[in-house]
Amino acid sequence: MPDTVSTPGYFYGIADVYISFMTTEDTALAAPVYGTPEVLGQSIEIGLKPRYREGRLDASNKVLRRKKIIDGYDVSLGLADISADLQAQMFGRATDSNGVQIVAGRGDPAKCALGLCFTRDNGHKELWWLYKGEFYEMEKSGKTDGEKMEYQTPKVEGSFDRRLNDNLLCAIADEDYSSLDADVAEGWFDAVYETPTGTT
Repeated sequence: MPDTVSTPGYFYGIADVYISFMTTEDTALAAPVYGTPEVLGQSIEIGLKPRYREGRLDASNKVLRRKKIIDGYDVSLGLADISADLQAQMFGRATDSNGVQIVAGRGDPAKCALGLCFTRDNGHKELWWLYKGEFYEMEKSGKTDGEKMEYQTPKVEGSFDRRLNDNLLCAIADEDYSSLDADVAEGWFDAVYETPTGTT
């Protein structure tokens, strides 16, 4: 982790996106097991939009109670490319005996964790693991080859929810936060981060 600086950093960029597929189910009684993280793609643009559950109780012409709880994130990723092998696994495509990927109406996208890295101008990073989600088939467009090369890059969208076994949605390690363990940040993408037992 870079040396501590006296002023906070400001976000100015993003780094590679990582994906880790669940190898066991997330259930109310057991935590999921994740595979080894791998680079999903080089980032062009990342969008995270929180989803909320909310309620409000009105009585005697006033608001008695208001509650708003984060329920998940809708994610959009603009990437330089996504490999064909990762697309097959992410979107739950079948593969026939000739190696042709088949999209079927009953395809089941793979459950996964997503690792993100937002960079600051002071050399620090904000690191994320979204714990449980899935991605959906991409929109695709193309343009004719003309006087100059115009690259078409994929944009993929997904939804991430709280895990069943512990209600956790994501973990965020911000190197601007003075209490962050430097070793945790250093190895952030080696495995999906799990908080120590008993931590609140």
